[in-house]
Amino acid sequence: MIRAYILLISSVLLGGCSARTYATRDVNQSVLATHRTVAILPFEVELDRLRTQDIVYHGTGNPTPEQIAQRQQQWTEEQRQARETLAYDLQRSLHNQVQTAKKRGSYPVVFQSVGDTNERLRAAGITYDNLFEHSMTELQQALGVDAVLSGSATLYQPMPNGVAVAAHLLSNTPLLLGGPLTGNVVTANLTVHDCRSGELVWRFNYERTGSTTLPTAEALVKQLLRPATKTFPYR
Repeated sequence: MIRAYILLISSVLLGGCSARTYATRDVNQSVLATHRTVAILPFEVELDRLRTQDIVYHGTGNPTPEQIAQRQQQWTEEQRQARETLAYDLQRSLHNQVQTAKKRGSYPVVFQSVGDTNERLRAAGITYDNLFEHSMTELQQALGVDAVLSGSATLYQPMPNGVAVAAHLLSNTPLLLGGPLTGNVVTANLTVHDCRSGELVWRFNYERTGSTTLPTAEALVKQLLRPATKTFPYR
């Protein structure tokens, strides 16, 4: 008898062409105008995805409690590593995008290099695991910048890509239309905080649902920045 043990672990970024919602808030333009140096932080990432390889088949007999515990521990560590990898991929992709725009004369501020930002954080004892526990004052002391540009992304995929595509085909649902069988959701936001006051001075929210595709971190950053361009600070 074959039993399937289905477990949710980490993910890569999701995209698609279904519903999108955007919201922006320009909190304090006068404070934004005082910024000269900006650091981009690794993203805060939450993952919830089922992959085909996470459906584990066992032959006759049951796994022992020790085997189950060992596998669960392995999945937990894989999830942590995947979340951290995506966080830094998004950080680099966002920095590349704003630097490209800056070369066209779009931004008057200096964006601290990713390498410099991450090295300064490490020197201050700030790791990805405790990054979001630190105040803006502590980050300013570590980074030496006027402002921090940060982001978050929550990624949800209830079924593996291959299964989702098969379900669409069996239901005669066009793949490009997404639909209830996949239910993939990506929500993300960008924020700018003033380091001196800790004040939130700009925020942009993004959501995309119903996709069967998995764009890269770079693709999601482009999707996020495209509608945010008109209100993005420092232009």
